[in-house]
Amino acid sequence: LDFIKEKLMLIDKIANNNKFLKINPMEKFFFSIGLLLIMLISDKILFHVINSVIIILFLIFLVKISFRELAELYKVPVSFIVLSNISFALTGENYILLTAKAINSISIVYFLFCITPITQVAYIMKKLKFPSIIIELFLLIYRFIFLFTEIKNQFLTSQKSRLGFINRKASYNSIGFIGSNMFFKVLKYTEYVNISVKSRLGEDFLFWEETYESSKNFRYLFFYLIIVILGVVYDKI
Repeated sequence: LDFIKEKLMLIDKIANNNKFLKINPMEKFFFSIGLLLIMLISDKILFHVINSVIIILFLIFLVKISFRELAELYKVPVSFIVLSNISFALTGENYILLTAKAINSISIVYFLFCITPITQVAYIMKKLKFPSIIIELFLLIYRFIFLFTEIKNQFLTSQKSRLGFINRKASYNSIGFIGSNMFFKVLKYTEYVNISVKSRLGEDFLFWEETYESSKNFRYLFFYLIIVILGVVYDKI
């Protein structure tokens, strides 16, 4: 959970500190998803490589992600892709194409989430007519990831300060203590969530309609999307 929390915090920090923050989330969504879908159709390795490079340049120069943050984001997925290439190569699959597609898809998804905070993702889900219960669960799960790691770290620090891991027997006792107390702590917070839901008397989740602007600079990216679509279509003809 600590690893997930670190990645989410990094993406959340980037998403809330870039010039696309106030752009209409639906524009960001349609650009990214449209680009992702059209690129998945293409079987040209060169297309995927060029688009990956362009998206990474967008992240660096438009979203203002540092090289260190970029490396941190790509470190784990690229590692999994490289390891997967071994099995792809053994089965005779075109692992170069699969690798290019995977990295390209990851780059596009990162671009979307690095310019779209979690509250705007919920806004997109609402506009796409997702059931309110799905949106609420999505936000609560996101919140509980941070909550669980924070509770775990508090108990871990507490046990370390009491020399709870000084030997094997003490370690087993500490692990049992942390597990049981985390369980009851989570139950307590779950009860708080249940009370807050009941206090709404059946009303939907508390969303506020924020006003978003439509930026001409961001719309220029749609020209890039059109060029990509024309290139893929031309290649298929």
